[in-house]
Amino acid sequence: MQAGDFSLGFIEPYLAILNTVRSAFPCVYPYHAFVPSFNTDWGYILAFSEPDCPKYFSKDIDTRIKQRKLSLRYFDGETQQGAFSLPRDFRHKLRSSSQIIDDHQVLNIF
Repeated sequence: MQAGDFSLGFIEPYLAILNTVRSAFPCVYPYHAFVPSFNTDWGYILAFSEPDCPKYFSKDIDTRIKQRKLSLRYFDGETQQGAFSLPRDFRHKLRSSSQIIDDHQVLNIF
């Protein structure tokens, strides 16, 4: 799911969304990608309802692309690996963040 700006100065809303998704799903992966039209990294969240999280490594991604005879301009195993590698300062903020969005604690981004 799209979860907002991934710039460090604007990361708090993303973290609140991530924490909220983690409270509802047993398996959650945060990731990011540069979006040229926004001129910044944008944050996304991949969530699974199954407790056994699938783990895809770059070689697995490249194999699947090859098997399906896809000609992709952007995505490959290395791109996937980078998207799921979070910067150190982000990981630190993630460990210290606990806000969960609910009816009594809404997300305020302004």
